[in-house]
Amino acid sequence: NSGGEDYVLKAQLAGTQDEAYIKVEDLRALVLKFFTATYGSSITSSDINQYYGDLLDKIDGKWVVIKQSDLEKLSNGSVSNKESQCIQDEVMKLGTDASVRNEVMNAYRAHPLFTVESKGSDGDGNRYALTPVSNDKAKEFATSLADTSFFKKLDDCTTTDLRKSLTGGSSSKSSSTDKATGTIDVWVDGWSHSLNKVAMNVKNSSTDVTAEFKMKYDNPSVTLPKADTTVDDLKSEIQKLQDSM
Repeated sequence: NSGGEDYVLKAQLAGTQDEAYIKVEDLRALVLKFFTATYGSSITSSDINQYYGDLLDKIDGKWVVIKQSDLEKLSNGSVSNKESQCIQDEVMKLGTDASVRNEVMNAYRAHPLFTVESKGSDGDGNRYALTPVSNDKAKEFATSLADTSFFKKLDDCTTTDLRKSLTGGSSSKSSSTDKATGTIDVWVDGWSHSLNKVAMNVKNSSTDVTAEFKMKYDNPSVTLPKADTTVDDLKSEIQKLQDSM
């Protein structure tokens, strides 16, 4: 919700280790609603098509493929192939190496990012209402994570100072009661302890964003879609828009 209007974004996502496919539905109608809410009813669908029609034709209801090579191009070489592969290899160890995973989990147990405000249960499992901790408490977890061998190996992968990026930020102290505005609820299966659902609501003075995610663990067979649009296609249309302004 923004400015008193509700905007519903529907999307599908599929992918492999090297490619991601995303399809957004009804984007044209969403763009029209945003512009009419912002500039008034004088904005029509013809206006949207005149300026953004070619771009929307390549996105709205179309499968857009984003490859790892596309991300490397967009980063302008700031992350080399070697660095990217090194980071990917270390992150993969979270799923394959119990000692690496336990080290990160222990850092979180000592400095959790959420407090449990209430508990309950319903059809989706055991429900826990969570509240984010203060900024200072979050920095304690960041510092603890930065001291793990897992993160140090990540830091060794790149010339960027990842530790400073993780533990740095504003030098001013935030209040211990400075908590994020919003709610986070999680549902956990009582037998398997697997995560069944996550619901989030984040607010500020003008915007109210709600998101809900449901998980399935039945190992479905996923057929990757055929891409309708590439990143280069989108870059070409965006360049045309910029040239016309």
